[in-house]
Amino acid sequence: MARKPNVLQDKDQWGTILNEYLNVAHNPDGTLKTDGLATAAEVAAVETSVATHTTALARVDPGTAGSAGQSLRRGPSGPVWADDIINVKAAGAKGDGTTNDTTVLQGLIDTRTTESGGKGAVLYFPPGTYLANLTLKNGVILSSLRETPGRLHASVKPVVIKGADPTKWVITSSSSTPLYCAGVVGIDIEGDYATAVGGVLIYDGTRCTFKRMHIAGFQNQGFYISNGGSCMVEDIMVTSCLRNRARASVAGAFQIGGTDHFVNNIEAGASLQNDLSTVSSTSLYCVGVLIASNSAFYSKVYGEYSDRGVLVSGDRNRFTNCRGDHNYGINWDVSGRDNQFDVIQALDGSLTGAGTYSGVRVSGRANIFTNVRVMHNDGNFYSYAFEDTVSVTTVSERNQYVGCFGTQYVTAEWSFGSTWTGAAPLHAPNITRVSSGTTIGVQGLSVVSVQGYTAATTVTNFTGGLNGQTIYVIGDPDVTLENGANIKTSTGANLTLAANRAYTFVFFSNVWYQV
Repeated sequence: MARKPNVLQDKDQWGTILNEYLNVAHNPDGTLKTDGLATAAEVAAVETSVATHTTALARVDPGTAGSAGQSLRRGPSGPVWADDIINVKAAGAKGDGTTNDTTVLQGLIDTRTTESGGKGAVLYFPPGTYLANLTLKNGVILSSLRETPGRLHASVKPVVIKGADPTKWVITSSSSTPLYCAGVVGIDIEGDYATAVGGVLIYDGTRCTFKRMHIAGFQNQGFYISNGGSCMVEDIMVTSCLRNRARASVAGAFQIGGTDHFVNNIEAGASLQNDLSTVSSTSLYCVGVLIASNSAFYSKVYGEYSDRGVLVSGDRNRFTNCRGDHNYGINWDVSGRDNQFDVIQALDGSLTGAGTYSGVRVSGRANIFTNVRVMHNDGNFYSYAFEDTVSVTTVSERNQYVGCFGTQYVTAEWSFGSTWTGAAPLHAPNITRVSSGTTIGVQGLSVVSVQGYTAATTVTNFTGGLNGQTIYVIGDPDVTLENGANIKTSTGANLTLAANRAYTFVFFSNVWYQV
């Protein structure tokens, strides 16, 4: 077989090998052989085909249906950009805010879905308001080219699907057949703010995608995945939903069940501030973000202006950089188990009234909380910063709190279900030096130096202690600890401290015991 010469192996044979190689395609006079080459007619046919497709694929304005060249080419199923990208206006949808586009849009979904033998498709929505109620099907994505998340500035022309029939959900799926690999991207969903039932309802969705949406104006949930798994959900804002305040059961403006989802950058609330100045009911049924999923991942999720900001009823989820903010009742309510929370904030809750509701309430077991902050800026302080109602003998079933702090509370920072079988928070070592006072605050502290005292003083209590907390007191001869109701010394008598000596005390059931 003819081949090209090899630099390292063909010494003194280069000419022979090269000639054999060139003779395959060349005549002795150096001209190309014609065997196997395309004929002139074949070349002309290819050139014609290329020219035709180049013209058809020229980029043009995909604007109003009926204008010249609305799509990149025209395929057998109608005007399209490519086999799997369909311009809905070029296909007949109006998007003018008055025409019911349900028939056209649903027809495109039905013909392109993999359920009917199609290959799936992206239905491209140019700017406009499309009146429709649609049922998503496998393999079909509704999308605009918009990259910005949440509510748009007034100067930006939106892409909106608004319910044509307020008695139906705007976007839904089959209640009997699971939905796979479908979704909505860069399209806002809008109700009539009066009677519209709901925004997006997916009964059972797997590997679906929902991104860059603002959803508003519904009597029930704005966004609701009931079941399914491994969905990508991000950059979604839900406002003015759950407008039916007289509810018989709990619901979330943003609500998600199922398992193994990835959820990022969500801001959702019932918008109670629009028509109420208190909770909708003492049952706290109107929730900003309701997490009923299991084993899912949540980042930058934000529940606001609702009875409860974030309600976690599912198990084994992971939360990071999330916040409950400006809620009339509880900012965070956790009834699920084995969840993990890291860098969490509860801000400005109990807006109904000072001392009415807690910042974080936990009734589920075996949850882990790290770096949680409960705080207030407007004066309606919490009843408790943290309220944990769990009481269980098995230590691993108790909730764990590491580096968690609360401020601006009426009753106390912490409330536990039991002195003996409740949780015991853990703080990083913190040190303070005290120079005066008969009571010393030790909230979150591990070492207290009283070496700053300059006059004889009897200390009667260390305040702010938590069950299981240990403090080391660095002594000074001017300070005497009173053996009384709050402090129990090892000798049963008042204890005058010695200079440069450490004394150990453990807090239990409102009493400090010297070790």
